[in-house]
Amino acid sequence: MAFYAGDDADAKAAVAGLLNQFGFATLDLGGLCEGGRLMQLDGALSGKHLLPQVPG
Repeated sequence: MAFYAGDDADAKAAVAGLLNQFGFATLDLGGLCEGGRLMQLDGALSGKHLLPQVPG
């Protein structure tokens, strides 16, 4: 899972498209003020590992 945030809708769409091409599921966290805060160090999503675990 790749999180992204931003205040420019066109830029966010470009980033989401690129991440999807690399095989990531994406989640738009909104604007920089709200979403950026979630991703900052000590934010609610900081250091969260949301990648699916593949049995080895």
